[in-house]
Amino acid sequence: MKITILPSFWVSAFLLAFLSTSSPLGIFFWVGVIFVSVLVHESGHAVVSRFWKQPVRIELGAFGGATIREGVAHLAPLKEFLIVMMGPLFGFAFAVFAWLFSFFLPALPPVAHESLMLISRANIFWSLLNLCPVFPLDGGRMMAIIFENIFGKKGLQASYIFSALFGLFLAIFCIGYNQVFPGVLFLMFAFESFRGFQDTKFLVYDDADKKIIDEMQNAEDEWLAKHPEQAISRLENLCLTADNKAIALQAVEQLGNYLLLTEQPKRACYWLQPNEKVLSPQGLQLLQMAFYRSQEYLQALRVGEKAFLETSNAECALINAFSATYLHKVAAAVNWLQSVKRAATLDMGDVLSSEELDPIRHEPLFKQFFANQKS
Repeated sequence: MKITILPSFWVSAFLLAFLSTSSPLGIFFWVGVIFVSVLVHESGHAVVSRFWKQPVRIELGAFGGATIREGVAHLAPLKEFLIVMMGPLFGFAFAVFAWLFSFFLPALPPVAHESLMLISRANIFWSLLNLCPVFPLDGGRMMAIIFENIFGKKGLQASYIFSALFGLFLAIFCIGYNQVFPGVLFLMFAFESFRGFQDTKFLVYDDADKKIIDEMQNAEDEWLAKHPEQAISRLENLCLTADNKAIALQAVEQLGNYLLLTEQPKRACYWLQPNEKVLSPQGLQLLQMAFYRSQEYLQALRVGEKAFLETSNAECALINAFSATYLHKVAAAVNWLQSVKRAATLDMGDVLSSEELDPIRHEPLFKQFFANQKS
């Protein structure tokens, strides 16, 4: 499981630590507590995701972290709920562990004892905060899973409205007690929740389409039971018969993902390409990969440019670099490698040693870029 730490994480961690204490030693202590606590929290999401065979990576960024699950296939609501819930539960478990360690080792120096108690209190606080029913906190996501599973589209919309109102309430409450920083943060959450509510007007399904959603779940169950062709066949039938365009698009993207995982890129192109204009950013990346593996490098680069504008994803930029390399567009390949470097989520040593870059390895422009990485 890959863990990426962006520079913005350290900046925000030092900022939060500075707001907690003015002591230099205390600041570094709090940075360490924040780092370990966030990592433990995200590990909770990741461990359960891996249990259900979902490839994941952890990325620590500004004011927290994210557990990124690759692919577009959706899990059953109960599984999604457990994945989200395990983040706060791991935080609570870490708090209990720190408290027990302090309690059963009374011979610890007073400083160590107090540090463990601070770690325990901090993790209880952050875990409780994460359970607030506000997007993008885990509590908001858990609320959405429950509401959507019971009430369909109306439930999802209700979860965004409740999140916006509760976020606004917390913002006013915090600012009223002179806690400006968390107040502004909750105000931003409330605004994003309102935007999320607007998006649900055209991105989610109607209640009458539950049978089709169930069929998508059946396809996923077939996939997890290692019956890939049955799963693919179900999704192909859905793509042909679903009247709801939003659901059909979900089925197309899930189908494209399964076809790529079973090494059928041309078949993935067949289903994804006609929907290119309405694909999600993740769907565009699937189409980019399908073109790339089909050796249609010009198409892969074209779609990849659109996908990168929406995601700024390092993997997307890397496939663009490889595609430009095979087209012998040296300047474009080097520019995309610069984008990979700026994203700072991939090991540039591994990237530059890729055999896909061999066609331009002797080019002066690539040699100069390579030398700059070594210096």
